[in-house]
Amino acid sequence: MARRKKVSKYVELFDETIKNLEGKPKILIQACCAPCSSAVLELLADKFEIVLFFNGHNIYPYAEYEKRLNEVKRLVDIARADFNATIELIVINPQIEQYNDKLAFGADQKEGGTRCAACYGMRLKETLDFAVEKKIEYVTTVMTISRQKCSKKINKTAENLMPHYPQLNYVYSDFKKRHGNTRSTQLCKEYDLYQQQYCGCSYSLNEYYQRINDKIV
Repeated sequence: MARRKKVSKYVELFDETIKNLEGKPKILIQACCAPCSSAVLELLADKFEIVLFFNGHNIYPYAEYEKRLNEVKRLVDIARADFNATIELIVINPQIEQYNDKLAFGADQKEGGTRCAACYGMRLKETLDFAVEKKIEYVTTVMTISRQKCSKKINKTAENLMPHYPQLNYVYSDFKKRHGNTRSTQLCKEYDLYQQQYCGCSYSLNEYYQRINDKIV
């Protein structure tokens, strides 16, 4: 008999949160791009009134930032029409150069190291601060849907921050599970969403260029 696969702790926490919802509360969702947001918006559209929070300080250069933001705006229109989502988009003025300077300590690290952990922490903290300011009780991020990101690290970052935000409910997740990442890929094809080739910061862009050069050589 085949062993039953163990369910992720964060999938169980997500299920518990959804089961205990009363009505359709408002949720602040930190967003980084349209592909990662697509399946998450579809999943949560009938459970929450959504405020999508695009704090893309890490996206370098500015032309790339604009491209991703425009796709997020287009996705919001899609979500309203096709997912029946009640959704508002909040865009924070990007501080791209300053943000990349803060990550310079990990310039030579590969994606997934302490540079990325610091980035998760800064973006999640800004999201939580905004939720407090706007009195939005529920908060989460789309980042756990990405194959390139460690859901456990993202959720642990949130766990470490949450003692400072007792008035908020963080919705822990592992959105890539239950075919979430596959669904994201399907939605990207269906709506022809722009799919970036690197995470965002100038250092991940350099890593992307290096991968291309290694293939050419």
